Amino acid sequence: MSIDLHAHFDLTGPWQPDELIRQLREDCPNLRRALMQWHPYLTEADARGWERMDKAIGDAAFCIWVPNWIVSVWPTRAELYQGTRWSAIWSTPRYRHLLRWACFDLAKIFGSDAAIYLPEMVHVEGETLADVLLYLQKTAGAPAATIEAMREADEADDYLDAMFTGTGSYFIDQFDDLPQPPQAMPDGPKPPPDFTKSDWPHTSWPPEIGS
Repeated sequence: MSIDLHAHFDLTGPWQPDELIRQLREDCPNLRRALMQWHPYLTEADARGWERMDKAIGDAAFCIWVPNWIVSVWPTRAELYQGTRWSAIWSTPRYRHLLRWACFDLAKIFGSDAAIYLPEMVHVEGETLADVLLYLQKTAGAPAATIEAMREADEADDYLDAMFTGTGSYFIDQFDDLPQPPQAMPDGPKPPPDFTKSDWPHTSWPPEIGS
């Protein structure tokens, strides 16, 4: 059984479905590139094809989807389901690059300062991202120090704790190491240390992913 990835966000931005769909379609270039490059069968029209699902998942107010990506929305938080195995975020640099930039776009439109990544089987509770983090800290301990450190939880003898409780397998991404627009950094943006040469340099802004 493949255990996929969830990302959790605060939601202080648009809450109404039509406006959120508009922003997902029009204001998320990095998300669009991630969809098209990680799923080469998707056209740009497909990557802009976010639609409201007929029925929300669980107790979410509503859900919006494109193939392999589902955004679930509550009044004060949002959650991304991404249908790629959770371990890809630390084992596959290209996927990590694509996903983090996609989540950067999502955080921007949601009005969230961070995202929390974790395996899809981990149960969370809370009305805000801070509530979710507090719940995880109580049930699973401290977050992983880095994305790479989540590998240790997956490879441990008690890895089921990582898969189902989040012990050692959740990470808080504040996007601090993502390169900023060149005008904000006079010496030019610097790549994070785990980028591969194929991920850098970027020749435009927002950066072309995987160029």
